[in-house]
Amino acid sequence: MQINNYKLIIPYQPDSINQVITYGKKEGDIVVLKHKWQKVAHTIIEQAIGNGELPVKFKGRVAFFFKLYFKTERQRDGDNYASMCKGIIDAFVQKRMIRDDSAEFVDDDGRRLRVDDERPRVEVYIKEKIKENKLISIKPYEQISGNDLQFFM
Repeated sequence: MQINNYKLIIPYQPDSINQVITYGKKEGDIVVLKHKWQKVAHTIIEQAIGNGELPVKFKGRVAFFFKLYFKTERQRDGDNYASMCKGIIDAFVQKRMIRDDSAEFVDDDGRRLRVDDERPRVEVYIKEKIKENKLISIKPYEQISGNDLQFFM
């Protein structure tokens, strides 16, 4: 199996759903957050493809892992960043780099939250797993020797 590793850096502080959902607001605000990160990801993905840092299309199963870096240290709930991460993964689907973001094609390997007060950012680690199709060379019948036949007995 061939494994390709890629890293994408989005130089913006991650957004929590807590920043958009408050009492009295609609659930649709989560969608706004997801769409914001889709747009940001589109731009970063296009730059990475242009620089040769990402393939135009992934050939195998893809796993995403996110490292989220914040300016300040405080307790955070990693699940509150799922909409943001979903928006980023959706951008890969929209750009047709992966067929679909269902479990058949994509693994979400989770998120880790860190602090970097000088450079808040989102790091996206992508692992592509490509199954190798091995071809078997078969000799024509006329070229089979007695030693070759021992293999079958």
